[in-house]
Amino acid sequence: MRVQKIIYLTAIVTLLIAFVSGCHRRPWADDRLSEMVLDHLDDHVKDLSLNESQDTKYQDLRKRMETDLNKTQAEHQAFKLKLKGMIDQENADVKQINSEIRFKLNEMPDKLVVYLDYVDEMWDILDEQQREKVMIEIRERTDDKRWYHHHRNSDKRHGRILERIDNHVDDLNLDENQKVKYSDLRTRLEKELLDKKADHESFRLKMKQLIANENTGAKEITSELRYKLNEMPEEMVVYLDYADEMWDMLNKEQQALVLEEIRDRTDSCLD
Repeated sequence: MRVQKIIYLTAIVTLLIAFVSGCHRRPWADDRLSEMVLDHLDDHVKDLSLNESQDTKYQDLRKRMETDLNKTQAEHQAFKLKLKGMIDQENADVKQINSEIRFKLNEMPDKLVVYLDYVDEMWDILDEQQREKVMIEIRERTDDKRWYHHHRNSDKRHGRILERIDNHVDDLNLDENQKVKYSDLRTRLEKELLDKKADHESFRLKMKQLIANENTGAKEITSELRYKLNEMPEEMVVYLDYADEMWDMLNKEQQALVLEEIRDRTDSCLD
């Protein structure tokens, strides 16, 4: 329900904006998103020793990026409030909530691609020596064992997802007919997760090989990310379809229990 992959892909774009270097592990708080992204970017641009002409172009790019980040931040806050309002309704319908998330998902590629455009524009500002410095930093980051283990460990989430679902379903006391339907849904969901795990690993290796290539520049990386972003809505909608199917499987009392759990969680994660 929290659309974790949106956050994951947004993080990829943010890291590229900052030339994928020097993660400070600071909290990317909603109310400081613009400030923190731009400060992070400024830190790394300083290392590139821009000349006067380059700095003028960068400051113009920075102002436009700040405007877009502030807009994104405001839209994100508005979406959170809208979702929370829908969830807090007495007769809330998970399928209606998922419909809103579907709409948001379909917007995401266009919303995020603008930041890839900024990466491309920044790349064009740099000279060859500066570009090489950027690519060396990116390669160092992707060669870091912590980067590899982070992505490898992320694959374990698939098993945890099924385990969490099973735990919550156990609390719903499904009848025999519901158990049969849930077992079928779970089997299909597990296959979907395994397929996505394989796709994720393939994409990760493809990106690592692309970055390792001495002839690769930032635009080749952003081109691959654009393709991945365009696939995202279709990939994520599948999981919303499973949520809708599960919702239809439940009776009114079970749906009420699910909503109570959702409200408890959104009081902390949406506030």
